[in-house]
Amino acid sequence: MTRWLCAAIAVACVMPASAQDGAAVFGQHCEVCHGKEAKGANAPALVPYDRDLDELVLIVRQGVGMMPAFPRDRLSDADVAQIHGYLKTLSAKSGVERVKRSQRG
Repeated sequence: MTRWLCAAIAVACVMPASAQDGAAVFGQHCEVCHGKEAKGANAPALVPYDRDLDELVLIVRQGVGMMPAFPRDRLSDADVAQIHGYLKTLSAKSGVERVKRSQRG
């Protein structure tokens, strides 16, 4: 319990509130297919993420390939915007990790 609490506090200090909200919404609606931290699972990885919000809203509303469409009563535009912010945060984090690895190599 203590480790989990410390980890949650550390994430909260690093991740802006909107990204935290996006992480929760992503976890509820997307993680089962796109995996933890959007690294892929039963569906493609979403990081690095380079789409704009309008494109994500369109994908979420219409669905793509095996991904179902999500109506507004299930996933609001505000929820999609939070997911978008979360994916951007993951991508920024991913880019920093790649730079660190290349500097070590």
